[in-house]
Amino acid sequence: MMSQNQPQGARVATLYNPQNLNKTQLVESFVVRQKLFEKLYKSIKESKMETPEQHYLILGRRGMGKTTLMLRLAIEIENDPDLNNWLIPVVFNEEEYRMRRLYNLWERVMEILNSKNLAFNFSVEEKKGLSEQFKNDDTYERALFEWLMKELKSQGKKIILFMDNFGDFAQKLKDEEAHRLRKILQTEADIRFFAASSVILDSVYEYKYPFYEFFKEVELKGLDREETHELLLKLSEHYKKDAVARILQNNPARIETLRSISGGVIRTMVMLFEIFADDENGTAFKDLEAILDRVTPLYKHRMDDLSPQQQAIVEAIALNWDALYAKEIAELTRMESKAVSAQLQLLEKSGIVEKRITKTKNHLYLISERFFNIWYLMRNGSRHDQNRVLWLVRFFEEWYDEKGLKERIEQHRKALNKGDFDPEAASVYSSALAIALKNSFVEQHLLLMDTKLFLKDKEPILTIELTQSDIEKAFHGVQLYMNGEEQEGYEILTSFLYGSGFSGSVENLSSRLIIVFISSLTIYLAFTIDVELYKFEIQVIKDWLIRLLNEMLNGLQSSLKDQGELLIGVWIAFYFLKEVENDKILFLFDALLKVESENLEVFFAILALCAPEIVLNLFKSNLGKSMDLGNKHKVSYYSALKKLNHPDSQRMGEELEVPVSERIEVGLTLEAAIIERFPQVSKLQTKA
Repeated sequence: MMSQNQPQGARVATLYNPQNLNKTQLVESFVVRQKLFEKLYKSIKESKMETPEQHYLILGRRGMGKTTLMLRLAIEIENDPDLNNWLIPVVFNEEEYRMRRLYNLWERVMEILNSKNLAFNFSVEEKKGLSEQFKNDDTYERALFEWLMKELKSQGKKIILFMDNFGDFAQKLKDEEAHRLRKILQTEADIRFFAASSVILDSVYEYKYPFYEFFKEVELKGLDREETHELLLKLSEHYKKDAVARILQNNPARIETLRSISGGVIRTMVMLFEIFADDENGTAFKDLEAILDRVTPLYKHRMDDLSPQQQAIVEAIALNWDALYAKEIAELTRMESKAVSAQLQLLEKSGIVEKRITKTKNHLYLISERFFNIWYLMRNGSRHDQNRVLWLVRFFEEWYDEKGLKERIEQHRKALNKGDFDPEAASVYSSALAIALKNSFVEQHLLLMDTKLFLKDKEPILTIELTQSDIEKAFHGVQLYMNGEEQEGYEILTSFLYGSGFSGSVENLSSRLIIVFISSLTIYLAFTIDVELYKFEIQVIKDWLIRLLNEMLNGLQSSLKDQGELLIGVWIAFYFLKEVENDKILFLFDALLKVESENLEVFFAILALCAPEIVLNLFKSNLGKSMDLGNKHKVSYYSALKKLNHPDSQRMGEELEVPVSERIEVGLTLEAAIIERFPQVSKLQTKA
């Protein structure tokens, strides 16, 4: 969390360089790991360092708060009058690239002491003189160390070193240097060491290495439920997001959701919250992009150090985001299962992959550092692949309920309309929100349409990267079907209808015509939201709908009773039409009316039973009167009147009573069968 005094532009970025925060900001932002902080500080406070003290190694994945914890300890020492008159915290940068030898350690300590305390004067000239006097690196190191100890004793000071990424430094030391450092720390009372590492060190766990069982280890695990709750509350106070407090109170399960997605890693958790809070201009995403650029050399080096087999395994898991079984990894990498299992063990040992135990002998594997996984997706995933934003999709899916997601989408669309949103952020956010939105294809399409219009003005190239809406995918499916590639088109449309809440009906319909017709009509209605933008598509799909409707009605020419499957399909299609504004679908009727189609009686027969209002309006329209539809299609006309209990139904002649009654009876029977077999019909009416 960031301080109230912190500029908004520095939000996420400070998570990856907490040393940029001033003391007040860092103390205010330190809201978790309090118990551990108090425990470690107590060990410092109670020690007078009269004899060599216990040294600590803080272990934890990147983003767990190691750097922030050590900075917090250093600040507390500086603020404590019982300590600051004799104990000086020496804090190294998170990355100290020039510290390759042991003598570099003492040189750097001297530089920091010079900057912190004017009483020290480790002059450059004197250091240069020692370097010229002692040409051998080992004797130079010993001379520097003696000088350092002499100055500390003369000033009556002791030092406590806080070093992040100790593993990187330890691996660079020669074996003799590592043994000497261990001996110094074992025998010298004026120096204490608090180290941190994001990797498991062989030098700590294997007997043959110098630091075997030397440090007292503290492991930073992912935040627990209570700590996550505390962090989110503090974040919501800072950003004045009352919605978060309500979510935590009414939906406490969301805490576990965020822990699961982030792996309990503080940095990732705060970053996701930043994105949740960022509904104005995409600033959090710009910060994220800067961080991704910053960590790219580090993560690229990590990948380069892996064997080709390990790289393939990491890629398979990372691109999936969610955990995978070893068998699934073997299939994705085309490797033998035994080889995959062996490499997974090595990757788990190195901290790159985490194993999640299941109740069976088959366990799940995922990338342990979630931000590394985000980096991999964003920097190595195809820009046209929706998996690139899979991490954000999962967050949106789990964090929001359906209502909350739609509210966020509405906020996002309003922010886009203001015109000052970051284009890259607009593309990524919209794609992720669109994929997360289920069973709301029109809202999804509107979101992506708004984003596309925004990007055309700001950065047109990004429109190519924007995910397609389900409506656009379905349009392509109908296009394939109508152009003769029926199987491929049918598969796309079946998937589309499953995602549109029609799943129960799709699996019970054998008629592809009906599925293509309903899909086409859905697409058409979505496109009519912006007639100007989709002028071409609307005309094309109108032609398709007329062709499809005629083909369906041709199939019913023989008898309304005998073509059960097709009839039910057509009936469902008309149920779908029932709530649609008349002016949007009149072209379907016009196409049949103007050519005096042979299908007209079948068409009106079905329409009179499932949408009698439409029939009545048509028959009484000027066009209907001019074509004398009421007389030409009396059975359908009076069936509609009887269904509506319209007073004009009393004008029906006796010769029509039997056919009209039979027609209505067929309709009622079919209607009951449809409701029983296809409960989605009632939902479709509402959606339409």
